[in-house]
Amino acid sequence: MTVKHFLGMRAIESEEDLDAVLHVRNHDRMNAFELTHDSDEALPTLSLLVNWDDWVAYFFPTPSHPGHVSTSREDKSASTELLEFALTCPHDRVWIPKTRVISGQLAQEAAACFWVTRGMTPHLDWLEL
Repeated sequence: MTVKHFLGMRAIESEEDLDAVLHVRNHDRMNAFELTHDSDEALPTLSLLVNWDDWVAYFFPTPSHPGHVSTSREDKSASTELLEFALTCPHDRVWIPKTRVISGQLAQEAAACFWVTRGMTPHLDWLEL
C-alpha cells in the first residue's frame, strides 16, 4: 500500500509503517493522507484529513461511486461548528462540520482495516455522499 501526504509518499509494508506515517504533521499540525493499494487502479482510496486530534475519513470505492464520509458517533446533532482541515496542500483549506469528525483511534482503525481488506471499516459510521 502507498500513502501520499503533504511531505511526500511512503510505501507501507507493516502496521508500524502505517502508524508512523499517520503521525506526520506539518507546522500547522495538519495533514491529508491518501491511502491506495499498489495496483494500476487508484481506487479504492481511503482519504484521511487531520487537524490536531480531529480526523475525517472519506472512502471512495469505485470511479462511478461518489464515496462515503465518516460520521461522529457522539451526539453533535445540534452542533453547527465547522472545523478547518487542509486538503492536498497546506494552503488548500476546507471547513467540515464537526458531525463528521472522528477520533484518531478510529481513523487509525480505518487505515488498518483498509490496509488489510481494501474496504471500509465496520467500526465507523459512514454516510454515503
